[in-house]
Amino acid sequence: MRDRNKLLLMILSLPLLLLLEKLKLCYSDWLSLTLCYVGLVLMLGSFHFLPEVIQSFKWLSAEGKIITSKKISRPSSPTLSTSYPKVEYTYSVDGVEYKANRFRLGVQDITDTRPEWVQGTLDKYPVDKVVKVFFNPRNPAKAVLERGLTIRVFGFTLLGALFYLIGLIVGWFWWASVNNITF
Repeated sequence: MRDRNKLLLMILSLPLLLLLEKLKLCYSDWLSLTLCYVGLVLMLGSFHFLPEVIQSFKWLSAEGKIITSKKISRPSSPTLSTSYPKVEYTYSVDGVEYKANRFRLGVQDITDTRPEWVQGTLDKYPVDKVVKVFFNPRNPAKAVLERGLTIRVFGFTLLGALFYLIGLIVGWFWWASVNNITF
C-alpha cells in the first residue's frame, strides 16, 4: 500500500516539478505550489484509509454488546472544554472475546465534537444494547460498529482535489504569463 501511495505522490507531483524547473518564483507560483502541496497532503491522508474502508464491506459480523457509553469532556483551551462520546463494546469470534471502541474506520471519531452528534451517538449505543459488530476476518481484534466511507474521509479527498486543481490552474496561468501566452 505504501508503494501505491509513493507512486500516486510521484504522479501528482509532476506538475509541481515542472513549475520548479523554471525557478522564477513569484507570489503566484508559490501560491500554486502551496495549494498543490496542501491538496496532496489532504488527498494522500484520506487515500491512506480508503483501501481498508473498502475492504470493510467484506468484513464478517458478530453479535456484540455495548459495555460503556458515556460523554467524555476534556479541556480544549483554558476557558473551553470539548466533549466526545466514549463507546466500548465486546464481541466474540471463534470463542475468543474481544473488546473494541471504534465506531468506524478512517478519521478518529473524537474529531467530531458537535453536541448533537455526541448525544446522538450515545443515544444510538446505550449500555447493554446488543449490536452488530463488523470485524476483520484476518485480524478479529480490529472491529467497527459502522462500516463504509464516512463523509470526513470523502470530504478530505474532495477538498484535497480542489486545492490541487486550484494550484494547477494558478500555476498554469503563471506559466502562460511567463511564456507570453495570451488567451
